[in-house]
Amino acid sequence: MVMNVAITRGATELARHLGIIQQDQQSLKSAIAQDVFQSLNWSDLLTAQLMSTLTIREGDVEAAFKGTEAEGQSTKPSEQLFAEVAFGLADVPTLGKNLLGEQEFQWLQSQLQPGEHVLVLLGNGYSFKGSGYVRGGIFDRIQLLQNDLAISFRDLDQIRVTDIWIAGAPAFKEMSLFIIREHHWSALAI
Repeated sequence: MVMNVAITRGATELARHLGIIQQDQQSLKSAIAQDVFQSLNWSDLLTAQLMSTLTIREGDVEAAFKGTEAEGQSTKPSEQLFAEVAFGLADVPTLGKNLLGEQEFQWLQSQLQPGEHVLVLLGNGYSFKGSGYVRGGIFDRIQLLQNDLAISFRDLDQIRVTDIWIAGAPAFKEMSLFIIREHHWSALAI
């Protein structure tokens, strides 16, 4: 994980130096409008881009390892699902209330300290939690990247979700909320 952070920071600095990306001179601040809510179903959340999805098929994994020692190791059909993850910012009322229900959303809001936010991850296939996850540990398969800052989540940041209440959502094997602590956001140059 430390190497991942170093590589991410190094790649970002190189991209800035080469002019591929520009470093903003201003830090734009934003806030979630807690009084804005619209009742939406799953498809509407995706259309409104309040939730995003990442789907990886076995063929995508095989292609990623082409030319390496791991090439050709998969015996599964290329169109078979490897991993699917849906994600969004759950403290946005239109997302959180539709996904969790009014009572759970209000409870979630009561658990947050000022400046904290909540990432929702819903997954199927390859576990986003990681095979090495143990109580008291770090989730080694997920990170939130913003510019050159990598945020890792610990078990104390996780809230397990047992059910989602939104119409039209697919079934998910893994469902979690991850609190993004305020000290991470204050370090970001957004």
